[in-house]
Amino acid sequence: MASSARFPSLTMEEIQDILDLKDAKSTKDSTKYATTVLRDFLSSEGKPEHFEDFPMPELDEQLAHFHLEARTKAGKLYKKASLNSIRFGINRHLQVKNHRTDVINGDDFIKSRNSF
Repeated sequence: MASSARFPSLTMEEIQDILDLKDAKSTKDSTKYATTVLRDFLSSEGKPEHFEDFPMPELDEQLAHFHLEARTKAGKLYKKASLNSIRFGINRHLQVKNHRTDVINGDDFIKSRNSF
């Protein structure tokens, strides 16, 4: 990338590097934690862990159960702020994966929203 050009041509690698840096490390860590907790839950229920591939009604159903059944590793209920952070992390993960859905406000996620 020529730094003196007003409109430099970026390679796909340079574009990806810029996009990778747009989120803070703490945001990335939070997103990873959220997806790990949901995958662990799905695994414990005998469900496939790749929730990104679920049809919307199935994802809504699983998220509804997750909100009600999720516990910390110590077996305690998550605080509402922690569970909210997990929800946002799951939503962020799906959007990064080009999922055209919003698990927090989307019309397809009424059941999970009500369970939250």
